Amino acid sequence: MSKPKPNPRKPKALYRTPPPKPVGDDFVHTTPIALAPFQLREDGSIHLNGHVSTVEEIKTPPPKLVHATDSPFLRLYHGNSLELLDAIYEKYGDAGRFDAIFADPPYFLSNGGISCHAGRMVKADKGDWDKSRGPELNHEFNLEWLKRCQRVLKPNGTIWIPA
Repeated sequence: MSKPKPNPRKPKALYRTPPPKPVGDDFVHTTPIALAPFQLREDGSIHLNGHVSTVEEIKTPPPKLVHATDSPFLRLYHGNSLELLDAIYEKYGDAGRFDAIFADPPYFLSNGGISCHAGRMVKADKGDWDKSRGPELNHEFNLEWLKRCQRVLKPNGTIWIPA
């Protein structure tokens, strides 16, 4: 009986260069997380911080509250999620705010390709927000939003990310 031949092909690397290595128990940060240019109020509305006098002074407009209910408590915002998570952290601190986070981040799949939807060929482009800016920046973005989610989760909280 002969032995099976080993597979001579090596698996392809996910990145051309390896992603940055974590330092200690924390995620890697290339820049410190800045204060959000706005505050969340108890009613869910947004208030500009004292160091910002007009919306034009900030790079992106503050998130807008688009839906709110009190029972169950729910707030839905449209805006920059990184800034919103920073404002939530500033308001509630290290104790955390959420028992669970359901995140549907960009998967950076909008590359001009096509897909099949309902038996038809369709463009796979979802928008500029889903276009890859390279593996290093994609990785950095993922580390940043995960870090912010981790800060606002309660100690026994969970995060769900669909695959």
